[in-house]
Amino acid sequence: MSYKLDVVSTFKGETPKSQEKRFSRKKLDLNISFQELILGFMGFFLGSSIIMYETSPFIFPFIAYMVGVKRRAWIGLFSLLGLVILKDPLYIIRSGITFLCIYGIFKKYGKREIKTWQLALLSSLIVFFVGAIFLWIKEKHLYDFILILFESIITFIAFFIFNFAFPLIFGWNRRKVISNEELICGAILISLIFLGISNVEVLGFSIKNILGITFVLIFARYFGAALGSTTGVIVGVVTSLSSQVSPTFIGVYAFSGLLAGVFKDFGKLWVGLGFILGNAVLTFYINGSTDVFIHIEETLVAIILLLLLPKSIGKRISSLKGVGDYQIERERLYGERIRNATINRLKGYSQIFNQIGKSFEQVALSNTLQSKNDFDEIFDRLTQGVCYKCSYFSRCWERNFNNAYQNIFYILNQIERTNGIFDKEMADLDKICIHPSKLIQELNCLYGNYKSNQYWKGQALESKKLISQQMKGISKVIMDLGLDMGKDILFNKEIEEEILVALDKNNIGVRDVVVIEEPSGRFEVTIYGQDKLLKNGKSYSEVGNIISDILGRKMIIKGDFINNGENNENYKLNYKEAVNYNINIGVVKVAKDPLEESGDSYTSILLKDDKHMLALSDGMGSGLRAAKESKTTINLLENFFEAGFNKEIALKTINSILMLRSSDEMFSTIDLTIFDKYSGEAEFIKIGAVSTFIKTQGKVDVIESSSLPIGILEEINIGVKKRKLQDGDIIVMLTDGALDSNYLVVDKEKWFMDELMKASSRNPQRIAEILFEKVRKVSKNNLRDDTTILVGKIWGNIN
Repeated sequence: MSYKLDVVSTFKGETPKSQEKRFSRKKLDLNISFQELILGFMGFFLGSSIIMYETSPFIFPFIAYMVGVKRRAWIGLFSLLGLVILKDPLYIIRSGITFLCIYGIFKKYGKREIKTWQLALLSSLIVFFVGAIFLWIKEKHLYDFILILFESIITFIAFFIFNFAFPLIFGWNRRKVISNEELICGAILISLIFLGISNVEVLGFSIKNILGITFVLIFARYFGAALGSTTGVIVGVVTSLSSQVSPTFIGVYAFSGLLAGVFKDFGKLWVGLGFILGNAVLTFYINGSTDVFIHIEETLVAIILLLLLPKSIGKRISSLKGVGDYQIERERLYGERIRNATINRLKGYSQIFNQIGKSFEQVALSNTLQSKNDFDEIFDRLTQGVCYKCSYFSRCWERNFNNAYQNIFYILNQIERTNGIFDKEMADLDKICIHPSKLIQELNCLYGNYKSNQYWKGQALESKKLISQQMKGISKVIMDLGLDMGKDILFNKEIEEEILVALDKNNIGVRDVVVIEEPSGRFEVTIYGQDKLLKNGKSYSEVGNIISDILGRKMIIKGDFINNGENNENYKLNYKEAVNYNINIGVVKVAKDPLEESGDSYTSILLKDDKHMLALSDGMGSGLRAAKESKTTINLLENFFEAGFNKEIALKTINSILMLRSSDEMFSTIDLTIFDKYSGEAEFIKIGAVSTFIKTQGKVDVIESSSLPIGILEEINIGVKKRKLQDGDIIVMLTDGALDSNYLVVDKEKWFMDELMKASSRNPQRIAEILFEKVRKVSKNNLRDDTTILVGKIWGNIN
């Protein structure tokens, strides 16, 4: 009571409740912490761990560890108390003397830096020599000498085990990464403690067996089959040390732990059932009876304890990671940091290009505003060049300024309207100017310069707008690249292993398999190998079929790479998911004049993400000049779309380029179809192009256009129309020559729809030829313009 009063008096100013809390946290008067108290109990049970009915070898490494590592020699006394169960006074005395020798020697050399193996070796030597002295005193038998040697060896080995196990047990609540060695050593230590309570029974149930089974079930539930089996071996071995059981008992524990771990993903109850099943199966296999090695009643109690394990403890145990898992996680985080740094840099570059684009846009706007002052400049030059030297200058520009200004403005309007005023139109000018000829000549010259300046200013303005659009387009491409990098790509290790095994079973040797699951849910598989079978190309489809069976999706080869080395050949095969749709193309392209080149151009290319682009362009007029314009348009379309530019930016940039190419009017149409081979959705973009026809399910739909051709106006209207296509649908794109050749009908689209319905062929090339024959026939072999008919046939894949 006096101790408690002393404690209270040292914390003045605190409430009784806080004083009581302080007192509960303070160490006992013997300076024993809770951890040291637990260590003492563990030492007691280790001292009680009797094996072979006459020795307790685990007491010596515990004493050595407490004295040499923990510097808590008094905790070793707890283990001596556990020897009371042995009821052998001579062994207790020998153990006490061993304790004093270890304490004395370690205390003398304790201030020096001694390595773990040196402590273990010194402890085992002390155990051996003290035991040898006692053996010399009492009757000498070879068995006793071997037993002493066994104890010294156990001391050496167990010292390392305790050195791993004790820090883990008392630091597990803050540990996150645990090596397999620590887990196994911890399992051995806890099993040895269970050994110390081997004689304790409650209602006929062995506490040691129940705790041992529970221990195996916990490892199997949270760490899997490997550690479940390992723990089963440890518990089986330790259990066999305290009683005379068959070595088969160890195998039963191991197999039961293995089978329990197999069911770990199904929950605690399935883990318990797996343990019971393993025990039953192996028992029946070994002795052919239903009398199981591990009592079913004790197993059921252990399962109940597993089910009652708090979720918080289970969650803490499952959060522990092995060194291998931790390294994988570190590599993942490292890769993620690099990816994030790269994405941030790309975003920075994107912002820079976007800002450059905006600055050019602002310059273009300011140039537009400056053009309002051009007429004032014409007036200034006129007065300086003609009027200033005239004797009537003051009368015209000082006393009658408004009248003179209006007259000159009227003359400029006439010049702009008639593209110049000449002598025959000068009659009325005599009334307002005494030098009409000189005035008109100067105004014609100034207006000509003005028109020329306006043209080049317009060209410069378009160039700035073009640069602005390009900078914004590059910014968008870089930003999209960053977004693509930000998407999580999953590497599926389980499927990789499954494919490796399947290929090996089919005698196809490979070095590695990489399976990537894209954010869209599609799979891509890369095979690395050194197999001559792959070299000859005989098993490309066989490998694809194996991968398809495992993934449950049709996989086709995307590409292969062969690297010839000096001694072997390396192969890389890429397989991707087969698309749901494909498109076949047929085309007929005929010039108006057989001696001239057609002014129409077209393309059919595969874009990224398995999208197919069909593009048709009709240059102005016919012949070589129109062909160059349409080819330029098609080439630009291919380059921009393959580079990943946004549709709107790409088309606006092409429009600006065409306007800058020449001072003459030069334009071309764009008819664009982008078909997604996975979803079957098609996007139609038409700029000045004629209608597109879609033949589907016994009818013909029309996709119309109302915009002007590209290269005419500064701003173009880009409208996107979408349609879901299906197997058997037919897309027909054509230039205006196909429709204009039939001058006998007013509704040319209706006529073409009827002809398309009559075309019964399913071959796109044949359909194009049939439609052209109709056009040629109605035009009586006299085409009114270049004619191109592009037909696309959709067909669905059977996966």
